[in-house]
Amino acid sequence: MKIRIAARQSDLARLQAYAVGHALKRAQRGLELEFIFKESLGDKNLTDPLWKMPERGVFTEDFVFDLLDDKVELVVHSWKDLPTEPRPGLQIGATLERADPRDLLLFRKDSVGKRKLTLLTSSPRRTFTAERELAAFLPFQTKEITTKPVRGNVVTRLKKLALAEGDGLFMAKAALDRLLTSTDEEESFHASRTEIRDLLENFHFMVLPLSVFPTAPAQGALAVEISEKREDLKKMLSLVHHEETAACVERERSRFAKFGGGCHQKIGITAISHPKLGPMDFFHGHPENEEPSRRVHFGKTKLPVSPGLSIWPEVARPVFKRSLLDRVKNPGDALFVARADALPEHWKLRDDQLVWTAGTQTWKGLAKKGVWVNGTSDGLGESIPELKALVGRPVEWTKLTHEESGNTAQFRCLATYRLDPLPNIHPPLAHAYFWPSESLFRWALGKRPEIRSAMHASGPGYTAQAIEKELGRSIDVYYNYAHWRTGDPYAEA
Repeated sequence: MKIRIAARQSDLARLQAYAVGHALKRAQRGLELEFIFKESLGDKNLTDPLWKMPERGVFTEDFVFDLLDDKVELVVHSWKDLPTEPRPGLQIGATLERADPRDLLLFRKDSVGKRKLTLLTSSPRRTFTAERELAAFLPFQTKEITTKPVRGNVVTRLKKLALAEGDGLFMAKAALDRLLTSTDEEESFHASRTEIRDLLENFHFMVLPLSVFPTAPAQGALAVEISEKREDLKKMLSLVHHEETAACVERERSRFAKFGGGCHQKIGITAISHPKLGPMDFFHGHPENEEPSRRVHFGKTKLPVSPGLSIWPEVARPVFKRSLLDRVKNPGDALFVARADALPEHWKLRDDQLVWTAGTQTWKGLAKKGVWVNGTSDGLGESIPELKALVGRPVEWTKLTHEESGNTAQFRCLATYRLDPLPNIHPPLAHAYFWPSESLFRWALGKRPEIRSAMHASGPGYTAQAIEKELGRSIDVYYNYAHWRTGDPYAEA
């Protein structure tokens, strides 16, 4: 059986088409593949920002008649390039498993410290969140952030940044990951990978958290479009279809469509499926005729703790004094930091030393100390970051923690501080407790063993696992303390 697969002719689009082809050949033997590449309207017009173009689907519309006229069987698209309205006569045959959906900020090393920044992006969404939020994540004070339109393929945009047309550049992390990890040995891809790798040496990078910088709907996902008549192809494509990704893409596009869709919207929506919290949709934007807002939609409604119950803590406040240990040396490799005060201030970090945080508040705390942070687990539980493609080498991580930490499953750990309980603090007997850490839970349990029978909650990740293991039963899991108290993760609690 011969399958003709079409896509745009950029390096990234061709690699995406090859990825679909390879997946199909692994799933079904005997396929013969032919690849057909051509320019789209969006590739020809590199002058206008996408949101100013009158046409919709500027990267995808040119392939419609190829499918309708049976000139090709499949067209591979970046899902985010497809218009929100269905196209008559066509259907999506499959959605492949999503790559990292997050945005990436690349930043010129010689621009660090500048008071006025110009960032390259043609996206009103990225402009909105950059002007509203980015300053708090930078390790220096800046008084003005503006953006400047940029068009072109990945290499072209990287060159514009290298030539100082701006101080920073936004792009989808998935695009760089795909270009830098391709195993295809065609000479053109090898040359592009080498050029990209050389250009990246000039920049710092940040992987931006979805909770603050949600992305274009369906970013990082691939769609395979076919004729609605070809149910035989739909059946074959079911072998490579990824239902979880498809469900997330559908939620994002459905929400986006309610605002009218289009590249002009200052709206970011990213859906994920969390093992403890279930479906989560991050939203941050400024819809037309509405006030700006930032929120999370949960597929599994989590009611806040009942106001009729006694709770502890009633406000988020410290219970321990954290004292840095003497003579702890910087391990020199990548650092995972759960609390900003776990990083000794006398350490001098290498220029290429990666720093990742457990949440956005720790990131902001380190930024105030002048530390360049590369990304965060976003309060969703500790996990090893996928950065090998970006940095071009295996990454060894060390988590900075306290002397008695039991959370050593994910990372090699280094104790940089100890916990000393503050005087005159005793956990009261209450109906419900929220535990930000395993350490606080074990301290309180030691002080008052009878709390074992109370209701317990924590954030996602290791703390919930450790408490459930100790109690021998499940506990309630919330995104954070504010979510537990009010039902809104971004409320003041």
